[in-house]
Amino acid sequence: PARPPIAEVSRRDNLLRMDVWRYARAGLAGVVFLGPLAHVYYDLVAHFCAGWPTLAKVALDQTLYLALYNSIYYLTLGRLAGRPLLEVARQYSAQFWRLLRAGWKLWPFVGVITYTYVPTAHRVLFVDLVEIAYSAILSTMTTDTPPAEGEAEPLQAETFADSKRDIRP
Repeated sequence: PARPPIAEVSRRDNLLRMDVWRYARAGLAGVVFLGPLAHVYYDLVAHFCAGWPTLAKVALDQTLYLALYNSIYYLTLGRLAGRPLLEVARQYSAQFWRLLRAGWKLWPFVGVITYTYVPTAHRVLFVDLVEIAYSAILSTMTTDTPPAEGEAEPLQAETFADSKRDIRP
């Protein structure tokens, strides 16, 4: 199967075969949807939750925000790959909890650092840098990891050059 962008760069044999259209779709999703979402979210948290303890902010991040972010990420990339929305939504819903749990392995630690040490003005930049690694993790999970007992099949990789219709970024 195809590798996530970071893995592609790290593998010498794939260096010249990176999927430019996949990068373009991911970039478009980030610029149009995910970047603005992050700015609005962190501005709202800074304004309305300023007096909250750090762990309460992290809990908000790990429930509402992460679920919304993952949903927008996969639904947008699936549609940009040319798949019908209902098909993308059905496949994503089967992976929802698995992907949310994957986020819980990284983002709580990032949240503690974000709300404890990173100034409000730089939070989106800091989180975006971590997001690069997180996207590679999600991408790898959705294509390379066999499902655990009782879990749905992983989301399939797609390339613009072939006729596969799936949602991997």
